[in-house]
Amino acid sequence: MLVVILLLMSGCYGEKPVLAPLKDGKGKLRVVYDDEDQFFNDYGDYFQFLYPDIEIEVVSTTNLFTIQNNVMDRSDQKMEQFIKENKPDVLFLNEELFDNFLHTGLLYSLDEIMKQEQYDLSGFMPGVIESLRDIGGGKLYGLAPFFSTFVLYYNEDLFKANHVDLPKDKMTWPEVLQLAARFGQPASEGRTGQYGLSFGYTNAHLLFGEIAKASTLQLTDPIGSKLQIHSDSWKQIMIMTVDAIRSGAVFTDQASQALKISGEDAFYQDKSAMLLTGLSVANELERRQINTDMKQMNWGMVTAPINPNYPEESTNAHLEEICAIPADSVNKRAAWEFIKFMNSKELAKSAPDMRPPKLPTRMQYMKKWKGRSTEPLYALKLNSHHRFIWDNQRVPMELNSALTPLLRDGLQAVLANGKSIDELLDELQVKGQEALDKMKQ
Repeated sequence: MLVVILLLMSGCYGEKPVLAPLKDGKGKLRVVYDDEDQFFNDYGDYFQFLYPDIEIEVVSTTNLFTIQNNVMDRSDQKMEQFIKENKPDVLFLNEELFDNFLHTGLLYSLDEIMKQEQYDLSGFMPGVIESLRDIGGGKLYGLAPFFSTFVLYYNEDLFKANHVDLPKDKMTWPEVLQLAARFGQPASEGRTGQYGLSFGYTNAHLLFGEIAKASTLQLTDPIGSKLQIHSDSWKQIMIMTVDAIRSGAVFTDQASQALKISGEDAFYQDKSAMLLTGLSVANELERRQINTDMKQMNWGMVTAPINPNYPEESTNAHLEEICAIPADSVNKRAAWEFIKFMNSKELAKSAPDMRPPKLPTRMQYMKKWKGRSTEPLYALKLNSHHRFIWDNQRVPMELNSALTPLLRDGLQAVLANGKSIDELLDELQVKGQEALDKMKQ
């Protein structure tokens, strides 16, 4: 009898819901997004078709950020102040902002509402939920419907014509650059040139950054007070970068200026055997297959270069739209409905048709892309060991803005034989330390 009474009581009173349901399906949302029209084009129109009684207001960040020294100033302090002033209900955050906002207590934990609703987390690609929980100290403060990554495209015809073995998955940077060197014929007067590897960009300092990402190097000591870029390990990465450009293995600024084409065009025009970039290039390659007036290409793709210490993890995969709810939101229930929509199977299925197309983290909905297997896109897990080159909460992100122009101009001087690598590393060490000390004051 006692058991029956207890069961009846639990049925009558029930457990109080973590977030009260929307009354008659009605609610309001303030969403932070780059641009209002873009938001509705990307997600808002679809959401309001499914939830017509939830009113959405977009708080645009279009004029919030500025460009200084060719680097976008996206300081977390500026964004944090923006959120406090505008009191939104839904945030779209990159990994850096998500990490920083968690440490300042700005975000609402989703664990209780997901437990209450028995929210299904299966089907996300390996590493996504683990990475989000890792950032959240074991708790889940956001969900990420999409991710971005690089793959290494290759021109099969050029490889065969030069009797070079095709690229393979999980190559290291030294392996990729050795392969690229087999094609190295730098452009010069009277020569059109041929290169082994190109990028969607042509800057030498960005190549340096890509190689550095696939290492375990840190810019500072563990407490974030001393810069340590003038070391043998950092020097080896800089030597690798400079040698690859000088030999013609990699297509960068000098080649771009000589041939008056971009890194992607170099790949399309058979002047580069490989191209390291994102998903969108597959669209252009498919368009060229359909357009009979354009040169056809037999192409394939493999994973981007990996860190040999963590061969199952990507150094290029990022969660760029982590959907989160501010801790002080007054519309958490409507915000949760929106986050469920963003991470729904239905939206994942539509990701390949978005403009530009997106990679869903629910990986079962994009097995093929332009007739080719998407396995190289999903073969590597998100990087859980080393998310940023300066993965240290004690180091201001503004240090990037201070170092980038020094590195960019310094590498150009090295390539023009106007400065040695040791001189550049010494300059980065001294001026970077001065900037860091000033930021710490």
